[in-house]
Amino acid sequence: MHSRWLSTKETVMSVLDAARALAEGAPVLVSDGGGDGEPDFVFAGELAGPKTVAFAVRHGSGFVCAAMTHSELQRLDIPPMVGMDRASRQDVRVSVDAINGTTTGISAQDRAKTIRCLSDPAGVAGDFTRPGHVVPMAGHPAGLLGKRGSIEAAVDLTRIADLRPVAGVCRAVDEAGNSMRRDVVELFAREHGLAVVSVSEILEHRLATEDLVIEDSPMAEIESEGGRLWSQTFRDSIGGAEIAVLRGGPLDGRPLVHVHAECLVGDLFGHAGCRCRTSLDSAMDRIRTAGGVLVYCRTPNRSATAHLYRAAACGREPVEVNWPAVQVLRHIGVGSIRLLTDVAGEVDAWRRAGLDVEQEDLCAVPG
Repeated sequence: MHSRWLSTKETVMSVLDAARALAEGAPVLVSDGGGDGEPDFVFAGELAGPKTVAFAVRHGSGFVCAAMTHSELQRLDIPPMVGMDRASRQDVRVSVDAINGTTTGISAQDRAKTIRCLSDPAGVAGDFTRPGHVVPMAGHPAGLLGKRGSIEAAVDLTRIADLRPVAGVCRAVDEAGNSMRRDVVELFAREHGLAVVSVSEILEHRLATEDLVIEDSPMAEIESEGGRLWSQTFRDSIGGAEIAVLRGGPLDGRPLVHVHAECLVGDLFGHAGCRCRTSLDSAMDRIRTAGGVLVYCRTPNRSATAHLYRAAACGREPVEVNWPAVQVLRHIGVGSIRLLTDVAGEVDAWRRAGLDVEQEDLCAVPG
């Protein structure tokens, strides 16, 4: 099996490696990253073959679904399963079988054919009988950016692989029929030469590579109390959080950067029990003097993207990175920075976000 799908012995692979395996027709194991997780076999819908489906059924729960988008399901006129309500955790649709090229619909060959038909951009509602033996399931329209789930992860991975947004999914189980634990997943993947990727890694890949901020205003020159600055505003397209950028001087080399979370009582009213105003003033003074960037994030800890990063962290408990701020810096061409901070662990968190970071003590007096 491994010689046909993947020759590497590595069991934990990057998202791009997993996407390449998917594009080659191999199944991959998608885990939620937890010790008591619920890993799935995922394979590209348009490349689904009987051997792949048989492998997933043999080592999985036997319940094969097709992870799809709402738009594809609407195009094929596949309605929600009878009895499903809005409070349900998953959007399960009426099961289907492909009409042409199948017999009973239950065999691996028939189910592979049905999944390929669901992936066909020229497919129509009349290509399927209902009910059948493959259960379509709809992911959130925004994928993992909208909901952290296995269906969303499967669809997102097909998109990263430049495939149609349809994936076959089957829960991976151990010999007792229970969901594989992490240690079993790694052993199984090594034995069969399968790529392993976590939901969190797929989410982090999207956050780190996609442009999720929108320019709200052009760059404008402003006169502040301490000197001239340039200002521009952005908006987080997921959670709607506003991000203001204040630039002082050129951004050559490795500029100073401070990311500040809005604190109304501290920033505006100077609340004595809060250090936010002190930190903001200190960063502003340093940036006016030495140049650099102040990224001011309005209510970032309540934005959808901040919550997404907590999900992506998957138990590591790192200092949170505000992903819109990361993307704003990338948008204005800043990738190597001297981060003004006095928060332990923040530099490591920003390095995980893909930036080249050195730490500068926020409270230090420049020499």
